[in-house]
Amino acid sequence: MRLDVPRKGQSRVELTPLKPRPFHPKRDPEAQDVFKKASVI
Repeated sequence: MRLDVPRKGQSRVELTPLKPRPFHPKRDPEAQDVFKKASVI
């Protein structure tokens, strides 16, 4: 099989820019800090 010829069904993968993860508008940063400190082993 020749590697320079694309195989059937194989498409070029387009790279999309990374987007920041959305956050919940009612989140509580203090509660997150408490949870992080409590979950450390």
